[in-house]
Amino acid sequence: MDNPAPGTADPTTVLGMAVLTVRLHVDLLRVTSAACR
Repeated sequence: MDNPAPGTADPTTVLGMAVLTVRLHVDLLRVTSAACR
């Protein structure tokens, strides 16, 4: 497969990475909040 032009990215890949990042941060917040209790 050819790589997309420089400066462009697959929207689905970007969205997937964003979702994973948000989920990771949410999990970290839950863990920290539970630990602070």
